[in-house]
Amino acid sequence: MRVDRYLCLVSTLLLLLPCADLRAAEPVGGASAPRWQAQPAWITRKPQSFAVKTEGAAVAFHAAGAGTEMPFTLVLSEAETDGDARYLLVKYRAKGIDVGGGNYFIHGYEGTHGGIRFAGNDEAIADGGSHILVVDLEALHAQGPTTQVALKISVAAGGDATLWLDRLWFSDEKPASA
Repeated sequence: MRVDRYLCLVSTLLLLLPCADLRAAEPVGGASAPRWQAQPAWITRKPQSFAVKTEGAAVAFHAAGAGTEMPFTLVLSEAETDGDARYLLVKYRAKGIDVGGGNYFIHGYEGTHGGIRFAGNDEAIADGGSHILVVDLEALHAQGPTTQVALKISVAAGGDATLWLDRLWFSDEKPASA
């Protein structure tokens, strides 16, 4: 009798397994460039020029004008978001970004009113090298799946800033290199 119940339970689970969403979220990369939207209405210190475009496999965000800033937003597709993942990982390169404190570098919309700061600009490294920024969504008490992200390009005193977003993705594991 117990074996019959066990077999019934296993059979039911096997039938439901194809319905489960077992896929990993797709990463955001260079192909997303046309979907990023500049948000000049959000700021008072507008750059002289700004752009977003695909450069190789990366999305390149550019802004010119010392002391200015430009936020760019992306609404994530259903395939790109994962409400169960612990981490949001961002592989990037940056030059000319102001890394002084006080501004956001990455902001996320995850169900709370106005969203939450995922990382401050003081967490960015603007040496032109490749870096992975780890956002611990659990530690930030994210309320639900991240549906939109904003990146803010704050231009340092040199007057010219570029951020190359190589990859943005959700994961349950931190990369060994992070």
